[in-house]
Amino acid sequence: SKNAPEKSGIYLFWRKDENDIHHGYVGQATKSLLERLAEHLEGFNQYIDLSIRKWGLYHWLNNPHGYHIAILEECPPSLCDEREKYYIK
Repeated sequence: SKNAPEKSGIYLFWRKDENDIHHGYVGQATKSLLERLAEHLEGFNQYIDLSIRKWGLYHWLNNPHGYHIAILEECPPSLCDEREKYYIK
């Protein structure tokens, strides 16, 4: 998604490495998708935060193995746990 909404929902970080192996991380934002994505980009606590720091964000020319970001679904906070589990499966 080009514009991360300021709503709750489910998101995906994914990348394809130099061996065509796909790596992904599904997460939930119970307040603001935009704020949660920013936390990952600035964070040092979770594995995905460190991996994003190592590999960066995708750019077709400068970083073809970097992470893409996708908003999978906007949903109310009360459904985030259920929907996150659905996408992980």
